[in-house]
Amino acid sequence: MWLSILHHISNIHSCDSADLYHQCAHPPLSNAEARTKKWLTLNSPAHEALKAVVMDRNLLKDIQQLSLCCHTGKLKVYHSVYTKYSPKRQHFSFKGMVARTQLTALDHNANAGRQQAYTSIGDNEGKPQYKVVFPKHTKKWVAKPVMAKTTQDHLKPMLDTVVARKSKKKTRKKFKDYKTCKHPSKYCKQTQASKRTSNCQPHIKICLNIL
Repeated sequence: MWLSILHHISNIHSCDSADLYHQCAHPPLSNAEARTKKWLTLNSPAHEALKAVVMDRNLLKDIQQLSLCCHTGKLKVYHSVYTKYSPKRQHFSFKGMVARTQLTALDHNANAGRQQAYTSIGDNEGKPQYKVVFPKHTKKWVAKPVMAKTTQDHLKPMLDTVVARKSKKKTRKKFKDYKTCKHPSKYCKQTQASKRTSNCQPHIKICLNIL
């Protein structure tokens, strides 16, 4: 893709000799649009100077180290949502971490394609909203679009399913229906006194199942 700039700048937008990309990604240009562009003549001094820069070995090695021209902004947003469901200062079990990671992915995917927010009141009603930030690496004020608020609509079907399954599930018998034990196993004297007998096994199972 990087080397195709030598063809694009000369108004050549297809190349069969390329390994991966055989044409430019932009839509085809009409003759009227092509006449408005300032193209470089192929093999001209200006084109040869640009070719020397594009084909520089050190530059080509550096380009190979790039992360496929992908920005990490969306990844930072995902990590921010991840800390919402899994705070770093709290400990969770393995199953809890799996469930919280799945909730993070669902929340991020449901709100990844948000549109820009618009002003609803005032003189600027109906106009897109922006915020002014000052990045440290550029040290210049930049206006960034403000996105619409996140929603949790993706959780409603999950909650409805949980309630439906809970209502269909048979209720477990109450602890008082079992006459073999009246207390939890770790506080039950009968369990502690009969640990070495064979009759204690059903009694222990009942206590543990209730817990």
